[in-house]
Amino acid sequence: MPTLDACELDGTAIPDHGEVWAVEWTDLPARHPEGIRLSCALRSMPLTLTREVWADDTRLVFDYWLTNATATALPAQWAAHPQFAATSNTQLRLEFSKPDVTATGIGSGTRRWSELLQAGEALLPGSHLKVWLDQPAAAQSAMIVNGQNTLRMRWEGGAVRNLAVLWDNQQFSRERVLAIEPAFDRGDSLVATSEIDDSFRIAPMSSQTWRVTLVASILIV
Repeated sequence: MPTLDACELDGTAIPDHGEVWAVEWTDLPARHPEGIRLSCALRSMPLTLTREVWADDTRLVFDYWLTNATATALPAQWAAHPQFAATSNTQLRLEFSKPDVTATGIGSGTRRWSELLQAGEALLPGSHLKVWLDQPAAAQSAMIVNGQNTLRMRWEGGAVRNLAVLWDNQQFSRERVLAIEPAFDRGDSLVATSEIDDSFRIAPMSSQTWRVTLVASILIV
């Protein structure tokens, strides 16, 4: 937040992976028992991001609020970026809302999702592949399966309309990983996404909310 790739917007430089990871967060009263609620103000634009993390017996929940207290609509790009350790037996399953979903891989063009999924799972050591689904809101959840253990990730909220998937077989990471990246817009640079006709903009004097939920099913032997 507010970008994935480093860029310059209206003369303001925004660092790689945005800035909220490098600013001070303020502790706020949580809405849920045992929850942790934090908030931070962006430096590059007048936006405030708040996140509350809480858990119950079955899930881990991340609730987000993005607030624009100005009289001008403002662009922003957000993407979840969890990386999960993966083996050659790890499978990724997306639950689609429509058939014949295609995706575009950086350097590999537009192909059926099933083809790019096979390519990602068969990556050679020292390589990576990132793809964006071409149809907004085609998927709202993903399941990672490793043997009889599963991890389901679900995202909710009208702003989270797009999805990227990254496989990295030790090119950037020390081990094989899989990243599920639901996002506001399809693209890594705020400058590029803000030029899209239907790109995300937070309305003046308003807040946007969304949620990411993780549910694990682990077989203990």
